[in-house]
Amino acid sequence: DNICTNSARVRKVMAKLKKANLVETREGTVGGYRFVGNANDVSLDIISDALDTRFVEMNWRSGSHDKACLVASGMSDVMDDIIEDIDESCRKILREKTIAQIDERIFKKEKE
Repeated sequence: DNICTNSARVRKVMAKLKKANLVETREGTVGGYRFVGNANDVSLDIISDALDTRFVEMNWRSGSHDKACLVASGMSDVMDDIIEDIDESCRKILREKTIAQIDERIFKKEKE
């Protein structure tokens, strides 16, 4: 409820993070999830890899390689490359952000 997300979605995300050895679980009444990495060493691109996140993708492809038209036969590869470049740009930004930075930003007021 606090994160405004369905609990089933949270469990799916946390299962992937556990599989990537980024969290551990504890069962029972005091159970839950606990981050086990070094917050300064875990960047957001590591998290996005664990979650198999693609930031930009297209649901359709235009053109066909077997067409004589240069636009029709070449456009899908050109667009795939552009989409991949945009996705990589997002990952580059995420490599510069760590869990520790997120923690600091969220809890900064509490620490003051």
